Amino acid sequence: MRYFLILFLLLSTLSATTPSLDDKLSLIEKQEKHFLSMIRAEYITVLEKREIQRLEALRQEKIRYALEHETSFLAVRIKALVKSHLSYVSLLVKKEKHRQDELRRIAKIRQRHLLAKIDISKQRMHVYKGDTLLYKWKISSGKKGHATPRGKYKAIFTVKDYKSRTYNNAPMPYSVFFKYGYAIHGTKSVNRLGSRASHGCIRLHTQNAKKFYALVRKMGKKNTTIRINN
Repeated sequence: MRYFLILFLLLSTLSATTPSLDDKLSLIEKQEKHFLSMIRAEYITVLEKREIQRLEALRQEKIRYALEHETSFLAVRIKALVKSHLSYVSLLVKKEKHRQDELRRIAKIRQRHLLAKIDISKQRMHVYKGDTLLYKWKISSGKKGHATPRGKYKAIFTVKDYKSRTYNNAPMPYSVFFKYGYAIHGTKSVNRLGSRASHGCIRLHTQNAKKFYALVRKMGKKNTTIRINN
């Protein structure tokens, strides 16, 4: 009986350690699946590498094509921009030349223009030829009740030896009339220069009146402006 029990235990052990046929088949299937998966992964890796290489080669080719055409396009564009810029510069040069010519023309006109600026509050007269200050003189303008007219005037006419018909034939040497009854002229009352003392005219020292009279005759009445301000 004891021997049968030992034999049973041995058979049980062998049956526990020795795999059955189903187990062997299952193991083989697992190994086959693993092997196939390895082959498939390797094959996919090779395909991926080839596709990546193909795409990279295609990208490089596109880059070369783009660079060639971009270079050509840029060359044409740069040429057009340079041409446009040169045209613009040429236009600016012409405009600047025209502006300089116009400035010279205006300067010539201004140099032919005589301006007498009279400041009543300061009792001063500034004489300009163009932009150049020629003289600065004391004056006597109209006293109270005989105001000197303000404004901008042109020289109307000149009289070397004029005598006032309104004020007892008072001498008005070297008169330059700018408004009816009003003139810039010389005076003997030089001690009153710098203050308001006339009947509305602008008085100057006779020598200064002579200089202004000569300038007006030389430059022309239409080129002489007399501006009287407070």
